Amino acid sequence: TVQVASHCYELKPVRLNVVNPFNCEAVFASRPEPPVSMKSFFCHVPEIRLAPRGSAEIDMNFLPFQVDKKQCSVVLRNPTVGEFVYGVEAVADLPVPTRIPMEEANATPGAPPTKTVRISSAVAASRGQSSVVHDHSIVYWRTEANKEVKEVLKIPLINEYKEKALLQAAQQHLSLKEVQRRRVTGTLESGTLVEKAMEMLSAVGVDGKKLEKTNSSIERRKFQFSKETIDFQVELDSHHFRAPSVISIPHPRSTDNSLKKDPTVTTFDLPLEFRPKRPGVYPVTIILKANDDVRLFRVECIVIPEGFSAELQFESPVNQAVLQNIPVINQTKDDWRLKAEMHGVNFHGPDYLLAKAYKTTSYPLTFKPTHEGEATGRLLLTNLDDGTEHCYVLGGIGRKPLALDHLVFDCQVGESITRVVLVPNNSKRKLLYQVESNLSFVGGKKEVTVLPGRQVEYTIVIAPNKRGKFDGVIAFVADKDRLVDYDSDGEELPPVDDNPSTEHRVWYSMELSVAPGEPMGRLDVTCPCYRTCEVEFTVRNPLTDKEIELDAEIRGESLSGEKVLRLAPAEEVTYRLAFSPALVEDTIGSVIFFNSEAGEFWYELNLHATPPPLTVLEPMECELGQHVCQEMTLENPSSAPIVLRPQLSNANNFGLEITDSEVHIPAGGSVTLNLRFTPSDLGFADHACRITFHSDKLKEWIFEVNGSGLMPSAQNPVAITAPAGSNSTLIIPFHNPLDVPVMCDILLTDSGKSTNDGIKELENSPFCLLLKHCKKIRLEPKARLDIPVSFAPENMQQHEAVCVVIMRRRDGKGWHYCPDEPKALPRSDSGGIAEIRWRFRVVGVPENKADRPEVPAPLVSCPARTVAEDRLEVWLAGVAPTPGAPQTLIRARTRTPAGNQPALPAGVEEAADVPEPFTFGLVSLDDSLAGLLSQSVKLELLRQVRDSRTGMVVLTFALRLQPYKTFRVKTHLVIKSNAGGFWRYPLTVESTDPEPDDVITINAAGLDRASKVMFRLTSKELHPVKFRAYFEENHDSGDFHVEPQSGELPPHGTDGLPFTVTFLPSYYGKPKRVRLVIRTDDMEWTYIIVGEIPEYQPPQGRSLPPVSGPHPNPIVRSGRVKNYIRENMRMEHTGVSSPIKLAPLMCKKEQVPLF
Repeated sequence: TVQVASHCYELKPVRLNVVNPFNCEAVFASRPEPPVSMKSFFCHVPEIRLAPRGSAEIDMNFLPFQVDKKQCSVVLRNPTVGEFVYGVEAVADLPVPTRIPMEEANATPGAPPTKTVRISSAVAASRGQSSVVHDHSIVYWRTEANKEVKEVLKIPLINEYKEKALLQAAQQHLSLKEVQRRRVTGTLESGTLVEKAMEMLSAVGVDGKKLEKTNSSIERRKFQFSKETIDFQVELDSHHFRAPSVISIPHPRSTDNSLKKDPTVTTFDLPLEFRPKRPGVYPVTIILKANDDVRLFRVECIVIPEGFSAELQFESPVNQAVLQNIPVINQTKDDWRLKAEMHGVNFHGPDYLLAKAYKTTSYPLTFKPTHEGEATGRLLLTNLDDGTEHCYVLGGIGRKPLALDHLVFDCQVGESITRVVLVPNNSKRKLLYQVESNLSFVGGKKEVTVLPGRQVEYTIVIAPNKRGKFDGVIAFVADKDRLVDYDSDGEELPPVDDNPSTEHRVWYSMELSVAPGEPMGRLDVTCPCYRTCEVEFTVRNPLTDKEIELDAEIRGESLSGEKVLRLAPAEEVTYRLAFSPALVEDTIGSVIFFNSEAGEFWYELNLHATPPPLTVLEPMECELGQHVCQEMTLENPSSAPIVLRPQLSNANNFGLEITDSEVHIPAGGSVTLNLRFTPSDLGFADHACRITFHSDKLKEWIFEVNGSGLMPSAQNPVAITAPAGSNSTLIIPFHNPLDVPVMCDILLTDSGKSTNDGIKELENSPFCLLLKHCKKIRLEPKARLDIPVSFAPENMQQHEAVCVVIMRRRDGKGWHYCPDEPKALPRSDSGGIAEIRWRFRVVGVPENKADRPEVPAPLVSCPARTVAEDRLEVWLAGVAPTPGAPQTLIRARTRTPAGNQPALPAGVEEAADVPEPFTFGLVSLDDSLAGLLSQSVKLELLRQVRDSRTGMVVLTFALRLQPYKTFRVKTHLVIKSNAGGFWRYPLTVESTDPEPDDVITINAAGLDRASKVMFRLTSKELHPVKFRAYFEENHDSGDFHVEPQSGELPPHGTDGLPFTVTFLPSYYGKPKRVRLVIRTDDMEWTYIIVGEIPEYQPPQGRSLPPVSGPHPNPIVRSGRVKNYIRENMRMEHTGVSSPIKLAPLMCKKEQVPLF
């Protein structure tokens, strides 16, 4: 089988390769009889000779007249040998698009004119607006967006492709002799052949079957041309286009004479409507189908933006041209001749342009403004070959003109120079230029006249009176009120400029480098860093008739002085300049005085900065064994940071408290350092130090300081506590601050002061030195000695002692030092001080701790936000002998009712003497609750009595507990007597859960459905306080949620903060109950939240009424009871649930049974 495809009405050659399947040579006939009707396949070869198993090629033609699939069987038959068949399958596609000539596309007569035009395929391809490059079979339209298009296609009455195909079909049915005869007579392409082909085609219907009752040619012709019109079905493949679904046209070969009346009618109208919404290319394929005719047309509509026109904007200085090349793309095979029409001034370009085929040619458009302002124009490029136009809207802005030249001058203050420049006139009128400059010392003529098209020389005079670099301009401006020209008769000439009201301007840019003149004087100034030196010189007003104001410009980082001087005529004043260097360097400075009338004069200064001078710090005094600090402030007034590297000459007694080896001082900042002094001897001795700061910028910055060691005074007292009847130990640290070895004596005394008999040691004292040797203890320089002191009180009284350390030099020499009390210390043989004494005051405080593990501490408790008033009775053991002291030394009891006299504790008899005063207080063992304890508990001493039997003092306290939130804290009641006794008693203070502020009930809407309730709350203070809201943990708290959980409560008296509680139950059951707590630092609120869950309602169904019986037993499905044993015996294989699936249950020979 051979497959082939072709367009309708298009001849397609088919070459068929055939093979003789037989083993003998034979002649096979391919067409047994002449055709009587038109078919799509035709073969010129009547017969073919094939060798045994040989092959040959048969040429066929496929010419379809309908869009369809065709099949053909080629039968090769020999009466003797036999026959064989080849199949050909062909597909007839739509015909190629029919071309509509350009001149036949006209608008609908009488329709209003539109902007829609048909353009050639070459134009569409050149503009890049076609989907297919240069296709003449496509009808191209162009329109604007949002414009409705109504066009008429002029369709030819005769289908040219079909006529050509009919002629080809008729010719291929002619004999060779007939073809030669017609070629000689010139009738090979006559209309009779077409009519013959039409007769043969009419013999076959549209379905491929022969028409009945039309066997004769006359009858077929009458049947074919009997219709006056042909009905075409119209099909469009784009929804943007609309056309009639059916269109009727006159039959071109109808027997009616309607067409013969007007032989010029060769087309019929096909109306099309098109309405685009946006720019783009919209293609459409139009198919016309009739019973024996099919045609195809293609249309492309190019939609441009509404009101579209290309715009070009230019911007250029006056008299400066800017070029823009406009590309013209020609994709056709023909050259284009373009004519350019320029409208508007300042725009220039050639009048004609030739755009070469298949090339891009640029049209040079130049914009050269003659004046400042806006300019408009239009460029129209017309294709002289096809009449198409390209329009460009032009816009230009003329900016300020560029400088004609850049002039550079080098001069000196007090000198005058000149330069000649050219001033042109590019206009068509004589101009009077006004000369302007922004530099005061640039001068020349004020006006200059230039004839049209000419240029004149102008002399610039420059006489600078101030140094520096100056950038300026000199401009020549002729405004609209310029000169008026007159002719030879004295009449005013009309303006010839395009815009006579525009000013003309030309200008030059200038760059001046003005060097200073000779200074009025040169001065040498030397000053150390961080010091200030003044320089004085005389300044005189050079004008004798006018008061002036001199501006003083000071150049030099370390120089300062007045900026402005006011001088009377010919007045002389003394100008003072301060030099304060911050860096060691040699520089050159200057002070420049300037006045616009007096000019400039100046002084030159040679500045020499030396290193900073020696700085002596305040002397430092310190006791032996101690150290003192002195602050050093280092300033950096310069504009750059500096780095200092300190070095100390006496690091034994002095040191800088710094963390790095370098000190960094920022620009314009300062740094404060601490200088520490630790004496190692009495008096000045070797306590001198030089601190040198090395720097790359300051070289050396030196400070000196002297220190003096003083006799040690009494040291700060140290305290030691111990229970009465027990002891504790205190360590007093001591070290040798001297640089020599010493011998030390250590003893305890009552005051530490010496008398003529020496220092008297304590006897029968609760203090004791725990040293094996207290005399002549050897200490090396800087060595440390720990002195243990024991304290063992026997009663509840405070004791004091002084630990005295007496230090002597091991070599027996003394210290040459004059103390404030020279007679109080022993002297050496040379008259110096023989010993140095340190005195450490030791205070022993006896303490009585009443907390016993076997005796629980008293508990004072009440609910939060309530008040409880209790009494505390405390027995002070150790104040007096206590042979009959009670076991519990602190007891809490209730308050004595009002109206009753307070009773003494049981077993206590009030004595006559008044006990000593006491101080007391509660100390929390948890520091985080100390503030809450002091806020909630108030303690007051009501009564103090002494038991006459035991001698114990009994104190009665009134304790008022008023908590605002729950807590539990362990405290100590601390009591101290003026005699020195110290007691601690354990006490527990507790605040329990208060009554809930409210009970809130939330009725749930259902399972997994949220129900909410809202309430507001404020703080009890006059300011906002932070809070935290939470639920106490239990098995129901997971179904509740509160918002917000933290934040601030607004002050009292406001609307309050809204709290929202959400209840979301997840299962049925009893009501859920949780406790909501809102807590601040000082307050607490509690709410009981009850979540009510709706009662579960089981679904209730309605049963149908019972059916009348009798009813069978539902257990017994059939009439007989199932016998499972019998069924199991009938089983031959194991089931699928068995470990051995589908195994036989009955054993065979040489098989082992499974059971």
